[in-house]
Amino acid sequence: MDKVKVENWNVLGTFVRIVWDAGSTQGSDLFDVTVPPGGGTPRHVHSVETESFYVIDGVVTFNLGDETIHAHPGTFVIGVPGVPHAFRNETSKRARMICTSVPGGRHAQFLREVGEPLSDTATEAKPVEFTEELMQRVVAASERMGIQLLG
Repeated sequence: MDKVKVENWNVLGTFVRIVWDAGSTQGSDLFDVTVPPGGGTPRHVHSVETESFYVIDGVVTFNLGDETIHAHPGTFVIGVPGVPHAFRNETSKRARMICTSVPGGRHAQFLREVGEPLSDTATEAKPVEFTEELMQRVVAASERMGIQLLG
């Protein structure tokens, strides 16, 4: 078995550790995600990927279709292609979850395109400034990866 190189990224102020991607697993991406207070994603839809989220620490609020889920440690949430979803840490403490994306490859690539690489020893991400240039990168990467941003 090959050893997989773990990558740490600051993705729009959220710490994302890419544990593996489709290139090393032949089909899925796996992320260890630490969401700061107030952090999360805009509402969006994946055209192909099924995402799963397993909350390890903290509370993460998911909007999945018309449903709102306040996910505590041990909660598993799954989002399928075509269903609008978003998540946000609405608490004052960091939250942590394990996320997968199947089929893999495009999601890991999206995170790399919009994020900034961090050192191998990093454990958190610093806030980022949402400049026009950054937002253009996010929109362009979303379009290439089949992600529709809804707001």
